[in-house]
Amino acid sequence: MRKQTARPLLVIVSILFCIGSLPAQQAKLHKAALFMEAFRYEEAIAVFDKIVRKDESNLIALAGLAEAYHKMDMLSESASWYAKALESTEADPFLYFAYGQVLFQMGECVAAQSAFQEFLRRRPNDQRANRLQDVCSYYQELTNSNLEQVEVSLPNFNGPLSDLAPAFFQDGIVFGAVRSTEKRKDAFYDLYFTRPLAEDRPQGLNLTYEPVIGFSEILNSGLNEAIVSFSPDFKAVYFTRNQGQIVSEKIPIRRLEIMVSRQGADNTWSSPVPLSINSVNYSTAHPALSPDGDRLFFASDRPGGFGGKDIYYCDRIGLGWSSPINLGPQVNTEGDELYPYYHTDEVLYFASNGQLGLGGLDIFRVEDLGGGEWGEPDNPGAPINSSADDFALIMKEDGSYGFFTSNRKNGVGSDDIYAFQSRKILLELQFLSESDSLVHESIPFALRGEEYMQFSDEDGRWVTYLEPEDCLYVQLQDENYQKDHREICASLAEGAQKISISWKLTPRSTAALPVFGEGEKVLTGKIIDQLDGAPVPFAEVRLVSTDCSVNINLTADGNGNFFFNTKEDCCYQLSALGDGYFTNTFGTPFCSKNWPEAIEVTLLPYRLRADRPQEVSVSNNEQNEFQFGSSVYEDNNSSIPYLLNVYYDLGRASVRPEAISELNRLYWLLVNNPTIVVEVASHTDAQGTASFNQRLSQRRANAIVAFLHEKGIARDRLIAKGYGESRLVNECKDGVECSEEAHQMNRRTEFRVLEQEIGQSN
Repeated sequence: MRKQTARPLLVIVSILFCIGSLPAQQAKLHKAALFMEAFRYEEAIAVFDKIVRKDESNLIALAGLAEAYHKMDMLSESASWYAKALESTEADPFLYFAYGQVLFQMGECVAAQSAFQEFLRRRPNDQRANRLQDVCSYYQELTNSNLEQVEVSLPNFNGPLSDLAPAFFQDGIVFGAVRSTEKRKDAFYDLYFTRPLAEDRPQGLNLTYEPVIGFSEILNSGLNEAIVSFSPDFKAVYFTRNQGQIVSEKIPIRRLEIMVSRQGADNTWSSPVPLSINSVNYSTAHPALSPDGDRLFFASDRPGGFGGKDIYYCDRIGLGWSSPINLGPQVNTEGDELYPYYHTDEVLYFASNGQLGLGGLDIFRVEDLGGGEWGEPDNPGAPINSSADDFALIMKEDGSYGFFTSNRKNGVGSDDIYAFQSRKILLELQFLSESDSLVHESIPFALRGEEYMQFSDEDGRWVTYLEPEDCLYVQLQDENYQKDHREICASLAEGAQKISISWKLTPRSTAALPVFGEGEKVLTGKIIDQLDGAPVPFAEVRLVSTDCSVNINLTADGNGNFFFNTKEDCCYQLSALGDGYFTNTFGTPFCSKNWPEAIEVTLLPYRLRADRPQEVSVSNNEQNEFQFGSSVYEDNNSSIPYLLNVYYDLGRASVRPEAISELNRLYWLLVNNPTIVVEVASHTDAQGTASFNQRLSQRRANAIVAFLHEKGIARDRLIAKGYGESRLVNECKDGVECSEEAHQMNRRTEFRVLEQEIGQSN
């Protein structure tokens, strides 16, 4: 079906609107345009070549030759014709991008950089500007960075002709394919179904699949059917079909439309009907439903777009769909954007030849920021993408495996469906009590080589991912349990994608603790500033009993000392707070049967007091769960910023899964300090344009605020602020060469207290 769905690029658009003045030349250009639309590139080249022989300065024909050779993967010839076209002073800026793209695919990144720099000089505000700043580094990133993380295989269900664009259906997949049969010698695409053999289900690579069968005699017709999307309950199917009407009798071209069919009570499909968004004047294709089934993404070359084919969406309204909405220039380019797929993590996957990639079509991912806003398209690189065409990616909800289509070398057909699987291993660590039950408390532990403490959730569970061949050295840090440690390696998975570890905790022995006086049990403590070790005078200490009826409120003396004595056997949850400090609440109770006990309570300040300097430089002690950030911000607040151990993929706003534990620590800090308002501040390095960095930092701050709000923190307590590159912590500004480590210091996220709400209590 791809042979009927791919894409006219700049040349076709130019031909439609910039035809030459001579009638004969106009007719030839129109004929070449039809050959291009019909994917008969050799015939298009012959027509363009005749025009160039008579008029060597014909820009449309020169660009047409360059594009046609590019479609045929004849990159050297394509580059030569682009260079010839760019000798014209009337060359469109996009020709420089197309030329750079060809050179980039050839691995000639230095020459490509020169072409992209000229493109940016003419189009300085282009959405792709940040990606085009250093394409040589980007080329290395695309070709090498993910090779160890993703494994790709060629399933056995592919046939010798063409297979493409699968969709998950129940326990298998439905896809378009050309399978030559006695009944169908004209080699049309039909819909087919297969699934792994029962013993291989439900997932994985190198599986053996059942023989391919036709999906539905009702849906398969004398036209092409492919590229399907199912409703969440699998009761409705949307798919692409050629229209019955032929655009040109001499050069048969059938445009595309989206059909829908519904499954009845007898499990048969109804006769498909076209959607109202179709038109005989342009193609509407590649349907992709959102996971809830209420939004339909698709590709179309309808008027008003940004390039050859753009991605649009419609929202469900009753039994129909809204008017199409273009995704805008952040996603769509002068080229073609095709094969959308909206994943459950609110990320849209699509194929493009207008974004910078390794081949003609590359697969990209872009984050849905909501409100019609989209993040920066990200190329996952090899092995998903290659120097060939790669498109039509789908992926399971957990991201563990999926499929895509490619015409790369060493396949079995012209287009083949490839399976891919993440090599990351899911590690699930579960702490248990002596009786093998859940502990129902957050357990602290340390990881070798990391500065920060880690915490399980309230049921003693912690989840992370291991890279292939990685090991974690985990050391228990809970004072209520005996010291213990374990080394957990990805090799324990033994071919599986998940490691589950149950860790039984052993309570510390308390028999040797002395009793202070006859029947008297004493708890003593000292409140100190966690940053500099100074005592916190007159801090409040609260003891909330977990098994007795009495609660105790204490006030430390001028040196931060406090004590409490009792003759009863009770357990108390202890929290301490001081003016200008975060509340510190101990995760485990203090039980008087274990007293006398002397403790040290550290408080983390959030606001500088008047007797302290405006610039702070301290060493972070091991008990500090938040590292001190940059110097105090230049405003009247004078609050202390703290770093969040949060990292992002290049150019993306969503945080990585391993950052969730850090965000949960901030969440609990806000829960325990319900009167404070915090600013979540995101900063970038100086690489890229200042305007891009400003937008990126704001999106990153917005993402963290959204995470905290969804967990229950009031929105008016959270301020998202992107500072871009305006607050660098070193000299790595524009024009200064710096190491990656130095740039990383500037790519940070901090939080600080802006105010304390009045009229509330802790």
